[in-house]
Amino acid sequence: MNTIESKKTLTSKDFQVEIVEGSKLRLRTENGAYKIFDIAEVLNINPDDITTEYIRQAALYGYFTVLAARAEDAAGRADSKKEQEYAQADLDIRDEAERNGKKTTETQIRSQVLIDVSYDKMVNASFVTKLDHKLLKAIVAALEMKANMLISLGAMIRNEMSMTGMTMKENQLKAATDEVKKVLDARKRV
Repeated sequence: MNTIESKKTLTSKDFQVEIVEGSKLRLRTENGAYKIFDIAEVLNINPDDITTEYIRQAALYGYFTVLAARAEDAAGRADSKKEQEYAQADLDIRDEAERNGKKTTETQIRSQVLIDVSYDKMVNASFVTKLDHKLLKAIVAALEMKANMLISLGAMIRNEMSMTGMTMKENQLKAATDEVKKVLDARKRV
């Protein structure tokens, strides 16, 4: 596997997503702990244990949906900070030009803001948070597809069982239950 090194910085106080290797993501949780998910494994379906798959699906969907919402919030906050930094750099540049008696055009001011180190950091933070959000949204969409596949797989398995006579009809179930009761009663008498 190719390792994808992440050079991201923390996107908010309680949220961070990193691609660490292949399909593995490292998520920083609210308490500061890190959790690694192999997304290929999260999205995989084990047809031999469909019950466990149904149980896990709801929990995974809920977990990643919450993470996607937090990523969206972090992206919005990063965008807001980027805009604030742009405005502050713009004001600083105008003030400095005024103090030095220089006239500057809007294009010159914009160019100076765009190369401002603080503004550049905010642009990068905004980009990273948007990427995190898109990544988590894609995982949520894939989990929705997995849910649909599980529903189809369950229906297919039920259909196969019914076609092969593997299901017990109500009268067969009653007869089997009565037989078990008879055996248990006979053992009690002995």
